Amino acid sequence: MEWNLLRQRNSSWVEILKGFIFELFRLKFAKVAAQIIPLNSKLHFMKTITNILIMLSATFFSIGNVLAQTDEDKVNHVLKEYQSAIEKLDTTGVSRFFIRKSQIIESGSIEGTFQHYLAHHLGPELNEFKSFKFSDYKTNATIDLPYAFVTESYKYTIVVKKDNSIVERRGVATSILKKENGIWKIMQAHSSSRRP
Repeated sequence: MEWNLLRQRNSSWVEILKGFIFELFRLKFAKVAAQIIPLNSKLHFMKTITNILIMLSATFFSIGNVLAQTDEDKVNHVLKEYQSAIEKLDTTGVSRFFIRKSQIIESGSIEGTFQHYLAHHLGPELNEFKSFKFSDYKTNATIDLPYAFVTESYKYTIVVKKDNSIVERRGVATSILKKENGIWKIMQAHSSSRRP
């Protein structure tokens, strides 16, 4: 009964599992209590069982929160890891954040897949920089499985190697991520920037 109720509310699998286990324990303990405990001890036993069930529920709720570290958190983590690699001026391994047939659009130009963008634009560009720092980074993600739609806003400051000139910009980006085999990857990224 509880199982069907949870499924009807379109609950996550973690909520369904918690409800099912709670209901299973409740029914099993009630049946055992009725068979083996004298009437005068049943009240004490039921209070103890209730306390145990409350603790189990709290434990499953906590586990559920960790397991259900939201898709939004995971999406933001991917974007933050990519951003961190750019700040380090090191693109080693960043292709893992993108699907193979990704599409990158930057400041009015379709750059192609991330691999093409990395080889012909981002990689050579980062080699010319002494530093690249993001600030005021904000995201707004909407999850519609298996996709996530994210808008990002930020500022960045670049110091150019050859003359130590400083470039400051305000930037925005729209990223579409896809969940493949439980892992979020960037499918399309469209960014633009302007002087502050």
